[in-house]
Amino acid sequence: MRPPECEHDAPLSLLACLPRFRLWPHPPYAGAVLVAAIVLFLFAAYLLTSGIAGALQRLPRNRFFGVRAPETMRDDATFSLANKVAAPTMIGAATILTFGGVTGLILRGWVGAIVVVVTVVAAVVVAGAGANMGISAARRMPQPSSSGCSTCGGCSLAAACSPGDQCSDQS
Repeated sequence: MRPPECEHDAPLSLLACLPRFRLWPHPPYAGAVLVAAIVLFLFAAYLLTSGIAGALQRLPRNRFFGVRAPETMRDDATFSLANKVAAPTMIGAATILTFGGVTGLILRGWVGAIVVVVTVVAAVVVAGAGANMGISAARRMPQPSSSGCSTCGGCSLAAACSPGDQCSDQS
């Protein structure tokens, strides 16, 4: 049944008869879901930046982006390889977080909150698996050889080498 104010044909009163849709849910935790979605978008941007730069091997060794473990921080080539291996999963985790943030904003109430939590868990698992693969690749990379003298190099200052260097024995 239509409400009584919708029974006449006046054009302005038709606006009152249209269904009213709420774009944002109004439960007390709606603001928390919005904040969580914004945080998901920020982490997605972080992972996407790390993933794309790692895939293109443009990610310099640093403290903020990429797979940072003692095995990967050994040298630039190892860091680049580990991040190239982990890049597809970082991009995948960013995609998961983006879909989770959008879905959390679209769905209302506790369902949106559950979607946000599930996507965070899924993204952590995917990114962690990629980081694990990158660390494994870094472990399999050969270590730089430490043979020879790092300070002498065949120079005439062989006596300047420390006693632990091999070139002090060659003089």
